[in-house]
Parts: sequence; structure tokens; C-alpha cells
Amino acid sequence: MISRRAVLTSAGVFVAGISGVLAGARHPLHRRLPKPVAGPAWLLDAADRERALLASVDAAGETNFLLATIRSDHADHLSTLDAMMAAAPRPTAIATGTAAARPDVRQAELDAAAAGANASLELSGAEAALLASISACEASHAELLR
Repeated sequence: MISRRAVLTSAGVFVAGISGVLAGARHPLHRRLPKPVAGPAWLLDAADRERALLASVDAAGETNFLLATIRSDHADHLSTLDAMMAAAPRPTAIATGTAAARPDVRQAELDAAAAGANASLELSGAEAALLASISACEASHAELLR
């Protein structure tokens, strides 16, 4: 059974994500934000979370449409974050660990969604919208993996 708090939190994250998408449509990030050399801590942390989520999906060992779509979303998120950190090196390979079960991927998505949502509360403008949007996407992945 889903708690009222979970529904309200998910709805809040979803609304924040939609707001970020709408703000991005009006003012695309690539025209507004300068590309930092190494990136602020929030940007590096967000990129690290995306790399960890990619590794989690890869470690699941399953190949199906849902996980392939989720992996594609995370690769797109990482690409966007990396574009904002022009000098930050991209990993040549995503680390893989032992085979993770699908519930482990879901938990990783939930953890990343919560971390991103919390980090976005400390930012403003386009940076907050970007993290909120990514967090909403991760929360939707967790629901799809239910």
C-alpha cells in the first residue's frame, strides 16, 4: 500500500520536474549557462549519481525495453551534465559490479531521486530546475520498476 506521504512527495517532485521542463523550454540551458571548467559541487554530485545509476542498470543483467529506456534516460542526463562541465573527464567505461536484482535498481532510482530533490532545494533558477527535472525522471523510473 502506498502511503499518503509517498504520493505527495512523488507529486511534488513531478510538479518540480515539469516546472523545470517548462522553464527549460522557455530558456534553454545551453544558451543561458556558461560551461564551468570543473563544475560546482552540485553538478559533480549529480553526474556521479547518474554514473552510479547507469552502473546499477547495467549490473541488473536484464535486457528489456523498460530498462533500456531507463538507461537511455540516464545516459542523456549524464550527457547534459557533462556538457555543462566542459573540462570534467567522462568515464571511458561504466563500472559494473555483481549482478543486481531489479529491486536494487529501483532502490538506486529512489535514492538518487531523493538526493537530487534535496540538492535542488539549495539551488535556484536553471540549476534547481535541472536537478528537479532529473529527480522527477528518476522517481518515475522507480515507479515503473515497481
